[in-house]
Amino acid sequence: MASLKTRYVCSKCNHIHIKWQGKCSNCGEFATINEEVVEELSKADIKNRQATRSSFSKLSGKLSKLSEISKNDFNFETTKTGIIGLDYLFSQKDDVACGLVKGSVTLIGGSPGIGKSTLLLQISDLFNQKENAKVIYVSGEESENQIALRAKRLGIKSDFYIANIPELEQILKIMDDEKPTFIVIDSIQTLYSSQLSSISGSPSQIKECSSAIATKAKELNIDTFLIGHITKDGDIAGPEILKHIVDTVLYFDGDKESNFRILKVEKNRYGSTDESVLFEMKEDGLHEVEDPSSIFLENNFNEMDVGTVFLSTIYNNKGNLNKSNMNGNALIIEVQSLINSISSQYSTKVANGIEYNRLSILLGIIAKLTGITTNKFDIFINVVSGIKINDSASDLAVFLSLISSFKNEPMISDTAVFGEISLNGNLRLTKNYEKRIAVAEKIGFKQIILPEIKDDKMVKKLQKNYPKIKLLMAKNVYDANELAFNK
Repeated sequence: MASLKTRYVCSKCNHIHIKWQGKCSNCGEFATINEEVVEELSKADIKNRQATRSSFSKLSGKLSKLSEISKNDFNFETTKTGIIGLDYLFSQKDDVACGLVKGSVTLIGGSPGIGKSTLLLQISDLFNQKENAKVIYVSGEESENQIALRAKRLGIKSDFYIANIPELEQILKIMDDEKPTFIVIDSIQTLYSSQLSSISGSPSQIKECSSAIATKAKELNIDTFLIGHITKDGDIAGPEILKHIVDTVLYFDGDKESNFRILKVEKNRYGSTDESVLFEMKEDGLHEVEDPSSIFLENNFNEMDVGTVFLSTIYNNKGNLNKSNMNGNALIIEVQSLINSISSQYSTKVANGIEYNRLSILLGIIAKLTGITTNKFDIFINVVSGIKINDSASDLAVFLSLISSFKNEPMISDTAVFGEISLNGNLRLTKNYEKRIAVAEKIGFKQIILPEIKDDKMVKKLQKNYPKIKLLMAKNVYDANELAFNK
């Protein structure tokens, strides 16, 4: 008979400790050690499990050559959610949105109030409208009345099932008895198994509950969504194995003060991890944005303001497009900067929409290459509409925006930029540069500043394919500065 044993495991490196301590002795991280309750098997239990595995391997153990496997084996059954960009995000074939793979398990994380529950209530509504569909929304956080009030506020009219059940065994029984087509678990951190003595939200509970639900979902071919809380560092709370158990991991990103949200893919077994979808939060829920560039272009690029630069960045929202329009995975975003003389003893530096460390590096490059003493100024960087940029090609846009503010001189009009800056001031070409050029031409920019392309054939190809936009190539920030302000 198996007995329960307590151990202490680091959530970062999975190192096991005999007792709790503040710092992991293996990886050196603080506050990452959590209590776990595991089964301690007897010799008889081990022999029985070995015998079971041995018999199973005899029955199912089979080797197949890759060439012998039919292509038809990869034609997974899919279901469309009704949100085009989201369907493309889950799976694609020949650049066409396929939708959610049947029986897949999706984990969606994000900060509190970002819109996770709202989106999944809307998806539940869309699924429930399909013929012979059965949808169950399980919440361990909100009561049934609270869920019903939220649904009413969102204008949801379909009549799917809701329940407030935090116990794993009850949820598994419901899945067995009802056999729904779609189920939502809100959230995985609130569930607990009665077989374990640890509290809900502990690594052992999260691992056990997610593994059991994923197994049951694949057994019964149920489309499953798990909502996950995130830590202060932005990671989904719980052990790293949680991300390995599920098929798809999504993150909701965006400023809660802004109406816009970006749904990004971190892991996807059935599609690309380079995709994302932009939503706008309205009174009746989240709505997919079909033309993101029109939202982020606050100013007219024909008349440039001081400190304003237009960045061509990768966004990947191809779900709104057909095969004839391949420019939708790039986006033009406005970057703004403001520089003032310090009003106190210490300077203030604020980065809204870009990483603060990235701003510090760029300020260091400016101080080194231009001689400008940046610590004598209050510096503010803002990305329009509260969007966060993780694109390394944003370096040049932020750099030129700061230079524009220092000079108190606007950049030349009708110009977009992109490029990564090395510590010595040289510019580096980033991926998907053709798509960045294409979207700039499509919107109406007359020229674009970018890192030098050394392949002459590629340059001729770009000039032929995009004749309406002039390519201004720069080797370093000195060249980029001259191109940006030489009127």
